[in-house]
Amino acid sequence: MLDPIARYREFVPCKALQADVYSFFSFVPEPAPVRPHRPLRREIMFGAAPLCAPQFADGHVSLSFELGQTCDVDGRWYVDSRLLRGTVIGPLSAVGRTQGGDLPETIGVFFRPGRAAPFLRVSISDLTDRIIAIDAVWGTAGSRLPNELCELDEAARIDVLESVLLARLGRGRQRAGALDVEGLAASVVRRQGRVTVDAMARVAGVSRQHVIGNTFGPR
Repeated sequence: MLDPIARYREFVPCKALQADVYSFFSFVPEPAPVRPHRPLRREIMFGAAPLCAPQFADGHVSLSFELGQTCDVDGRWYVDSRLLRGTVIGPLSAVGRTQGGDLPETIGVFFRPGRAAPFLRVSISDLTDRIIAIDAVWGTAGSRLPNELCELDEAARIDVLESVLLARLGRGRQRAGALDVEGLAASVVRRQGRVTVDAMARVAGVSRQHVIGNTFGPR
């Protein structure tokens, strides 16, 4: 077997994030075996080109940070500082990329379906079939992250991302106040969607505007 040229891993998040985050993911050059610093969901070694990272149609939202290096179709890594960027990838209603090609060094987050809203400042429905820059949702703090992450090793990158998500989750809960969003969602499912926003507000004991702002997110 050819020596590996790249490594893809999916890491289990901390317990506080597991209800919302399926995994952290990492695609990096593979100069030597590196022992994982936390439990893995998946690990793939790439030993030959072309590389392929297909995009499936699913309900997941993900964050992806490209870190200034790219593996080309011949398996050679090169540095390009213009590729330092972060993006939010919304749920896809159709299959995206399926062919092999250049792939950037990347660190990112896979959210569970319907669970990204506490971490973002946009409605999840507005992200469907869209890819937007991270600074559009996280502002200056988001635009600085790719530069900060590229200077770290794989373990430290994931630790930093985890800390950022935990902080944003805490602020999201403060904004939501006492509103039981999950309980309201379960009630809507039980009634097969036959419930009005006004009815949900009465059950929750809050205003109609409060329900809209905390369940559907800012428009």
